[in-house]
Amino acid sequence: MAFAAQVEGTVWRANAEFRRAEEAYSRAEEVYREALARCENLRAGHELILGRADLWRRWSFLCIEQRRWQRGLEMLDAAEEALIAARRRHDLGRVHLARGQLLAERNEPGDGDRAIELLAQSVEMIDPNKSEPAFDTAQHNLEWALATHASPSAESLEKAFRALQRSRLSRAAKRPSAADRGRQLFGHRQRTIPDAKRRYLQGKVLMRLRQHDEARPFLETARIDLMLLGNYPRDVVPATVDLVECYLWALRRPWTKVSRLLTETLSSCKVDDWYPEVIRAVQLLEKAIAAKSFEKARRQVALLRRGFAVGQRKRA
Repeated sequence: MAFAAQVEGTVWRANAEFRRAEEAYSRAEEVYREALARCENLRAGHELILGRADLWRRWSFLCIEQRRWQRGLEMLDAAEEALIAARRRHDLGRVHLARGQLLAERNEPGDGDRAIELLAQSVEMIDPNKSEPAFDTAQHNLEWALATHASPSAESLEKAFRALQRSRLSRAAKRPSAADRGRQLFGHRQRTIPDAKRRYLQGKVLMRLRQHDEARPFLETARIDLMLLGNYPRDVVPATVDLVECYLWALRRPWTKVSRLLTETLSSCKVDDWYPEVIRAVQLLEKAIAAKSFEKARRQVALLRRGFAVGQRKRA
């Protein structure tokens, strides 16, 4: 009964029926409280504790919608404590996703930096084999945080990079230094969609650090693997736009490279009948590239990149 009520609450929340969502979550909480009070079986009690932690995580998203920040954080604190004790890494990653989203939307001083760190940790910890939608939500919300935070600190970006790096390296692998991390990381490159998406996010983090030369191999290889393995063009077009931006900053004469990339991208958008506004935005970028105007091209690609991030952002 408790699980059914918390799922019901999530459905009501998704449909903006916040009063009904609150009622359903409250019913689930009451069921868990009563069941735990009379539970004498250790295994059953463990499952109840995990179920209640999941309820608090779900409930925190309602708190985000209601802008009840402190209540949401208290629920996430309780869920995190239970999941750490149970050593549930994947579920803890989903709690980090919720906390990162809450902080990003609250947007008080320091929240943006902490949100980037938490969302990167959620990408690291969430197992896409257990929940691909949760992994995708973490990815898109990290993209959104990176695109919309006006001035993230270098420290928060470095922490995000390291979290994504850990997710791609085996536990036995030597941690690369900042100087040779690119060479060592690509010794562990896996041609899988999760690895390509994490590589893509690493490239985006390096772009925010203005380390464009280091970002290039991450973005280039991620785009290739996403073209071969991913959802084309949904995964590939944003990666192409980021790579174009990287070339505009990293190369002295990027025009031939970026023109070829944009031609490929525009043709794929037309073939797949993609969003007309995206096609129009790419066409405007093509004009700026044809005019060989760094200023116009960089401005247009930044607008396009931000539009992708906001459009793809998801509510967990």
